[in-house]
Amino acid sequence: MPYLGERMVRAVLCEPSGILTERTTWWAGRSLGHAGGADQLHGLGALLAQGRVRPGQYGLLLGMGAGFSWTAVVLHIDSEPSASVHATRTG
Repeated sequence: MPYLGERMVRAVLCEPSGILTERTTWWAGRSLGHAGGADQLHGLGALLAQGRVRPGQYGLLLGMGAGFSWTAVVLHIDSEPSASVHATRTG
Protein backbone atom coordinates (compact mmCIF):
# COMPACT_ATOMS: atom_id res chain seq x y z
CA MET A 1 0.00 0.00 0.00
CA PRO A 2 1.13 3.57 -0.43
CA TYR A 3 3.08 4.90 2.53
CA LEU A 4 0.63 7.53 3.65
CA GLY A 5 -0.38 8.44 7.18
CA GLU A 6 -1.96 5.60 9.15
CA ARG A 7 -5.35 7.33 9.33
CA MET A 8 -5.39 7.80 5.56
CA VAL A 9 -4.35 4.20 4.88
CA ARG A 10 -7.07 2.91 7.18
CA ALA A 11 -9.83 5.22 5.92
CA VAL A 12 -9.11 5.17 2.19
CA LEU A 13 -7.59 1.73 1.59
CA CYS A 14 -8.11 -0.71 4.45
CA GLU A 15 -11.66 -0.09 5.62
CA PRO A 16 -13.30 0.04 2.16
CA SER A 17 -11.50 -3.12 1.06
CA GLY A 18 -11.85 -5.02 4.35
CA ILE A 19 -8.07 -5.45 4.66
CA LEU A 20 -6.61 -5.16 8.15
CA THR A 21 -3.74 -2.68 8.43
CA GLU A 22 -1.70 -5.46 10.03
CA ARG A 23 -1.92 -7.42 6.76
CA THR A 24 -0.34 -4.57 4.78
CA THR A 25 3.22 -3.30 4.45
CA TRP A 26 2.39 0.00 6.08
CA TRP A 27 4.79 -0.97 8.89
CA ALA A 28 7.67 -0.99 6.39
CA GLY A 29 7.11 2.62 5.39
CA ARG A 30 6.35 4.16 8.78
CA SER A 31 9.84 5.58 9.16
CA LEU A 32 10.46 6.06 5.41
CA GLY A 33 7.43 8.13 4.45
CA HIS A 34 5.76 8.36 1.08
CA ALA A 35 8.16 7.59 -1.78
CA GLY A 36 5.72 7.87 -4.67
CA GLY A 37 5.58 4.90 -7.01
CA ALA A 38 8.34 3.14 -5.06
CA ASP A 39 6.17 2.50 -1.97
CA GLN A 40 4.82 -0.81 -3.21
CA LEU A 41 8.20 -2.08 -4.40
CA HIS A 42 9.81 -1.09 -1.11
CA GLY A 43 7.07 -2.96 0.77
CA LEU A 44 7.53 -6.04 -1.38
CA GLY A 45 11.29 -5.82 -0.83
CA ALA A 46 10.75 -5.63 2.93
CA LEU A 47 8.58 -8.77 2.83
CA LEU A 48 11.19 -10.58 0.75
CA ALA A 49 14.04 -9.49 3.01
CA GLN A 50 12.20 -10.83 6.05
CA GLY A 51 11.41 -14.13 4.36
CA ARG A 52 7.67 -13.50 4.57
CA VAL A 53 7.02 -14.42 0.93
CA ARG A 54 6.51 -18.09 0.10
CA PRO A 55 5.73 -20.05 -3.06
CA GLY A 56 2.01 -20.44 -3.61
CA GLN A 57 1.11 -17.13 -1.98
CA TYR A 58 -0.71 -14.27 -3.64
CA GLY A 59 -0.05 -10.61 -3.01
CA LEU A 60 -1.77 -7.39 -3.97
CA LEU A 61 0.13 -4.19 -4.71
CA LEU A 62 -2.15 -1.15 -4.43
CA GLY A 63 -1.32 2.36 -5.52
CA MET A 64 -3.12 5.65 -5.83
CA GLY A 65 -2.13 8.90 -7.44
CA ALA A 66 -3.22 12.40 -8.23
CA GLY A 67 -6.50 12.71 -10.05
CA PHE A 68 -7.89 9.66 -8.23
CA SER A 69 -5.94 7.21 -10.36
CA TRP A 70 -5.66 3.73 -8.90
CA THR A 71 -3.33 0.88 -9.71
CA ALA A 72 -3.56 -2.72 -8.60
CA VAL A 73 -1.28 -5.65 -9.36
CA VAL A 74 -1.95 -9.20 -8.22
CA LEU A 75 1.20 -11.26 -7.73
CA HIS A 76 1.46 -15.02 -7.53
CA ILE A 77 4.68 -16.26 -6.02
CA ASP A 78 5.54 -19.42 -7.94
CA SER A 79 9.05 -20.10 -6.66
CA GLU A 80 11.26 -19.49 -3.65
CA PRO A 81 12.86 -16.00 -3.79
CA SER A 82 16.61 -16.08 -4.41
CA ALA A 83 19.10 -15.79 -1.55
CA SER A 84 20.28 -12.41 -2.83
CA VAL A 85 16.80 -11.00 -2.26
CA HIS A 86 16.80 -12.19 1.35
CA ALA A 87 20.15 -10.49 1.93
CA THR A 88 18.84 -7.06 0.88
CA ARG A 89 18.30 -4.69 3.79
CA THR A 90 15.18 -2.50 3.62
CA GLY A 91 13.56 -0.08 6.01
